[in-house]
Amino acid sequence: LRRLLRKFKDVEGQLTSSDWFSQHSGSIEDFWKVYCGKCLAARKRIREGHPKDAAQAAALRIQQQQEMEKQHKNSAKIFETGQLFVTLVDCIKLGNTTVDELFPILNDIVSNLRKGFAGFELLPKLEVWYSRMEAMHPSDTLQERDSRELAFDLVRANEAFRRFLQEAGKGDGASTPSSP
Repeated sequence: LRRLLRKFKDVEGQLTSSDWFSQHSGSIEDFWKVYCGKCLAARKRIREGHPKDAAQAAALRIQQQQEMEKQHKNSAKIFETGQLFVTLVDCIKLGNTTVDELFPILNDIVSNLRKGFAGFELLPKLEVWYSRMEAMHPSDTLQERDSRELAFDLVRANEAFRRFLQEAGKGDGASTPSSP
């Protein structure tokens, strides 16, 4: 049955491009109406193909859609993480060095990196800052030296994150290392 369906599709393609057929019959649909009007199930089978082929095509479409959604989510996570790095560095440079201002942003950075970028080399360094700030009281303020060191580590981590993404994109042809 599959072989016959493939053969029909080939012949149908040739006929639709043929001037002779269009002059004598109009279109394939006109031909079906005139000569095969009572064969609705057969026409449906020819349109849809073999049930296994149709099921495989549907499964492939679903898989492709899921891949696109996964890439979209991962791209959004990458964008968000880069944005958070910049925001946290800007907070420190503007003199906002209280834990209650910095910790939520650092928490989001560490969380994003843990979920989707576990191989990121500077994640342990950021986790140390995360642990230090988690142990502090929300109203505590980072000392000048600590805030400069955190800003320096964040700039380095942001650059390393960019390199990490570039290397991941070169390695497997994709633009993202892993799904979040």
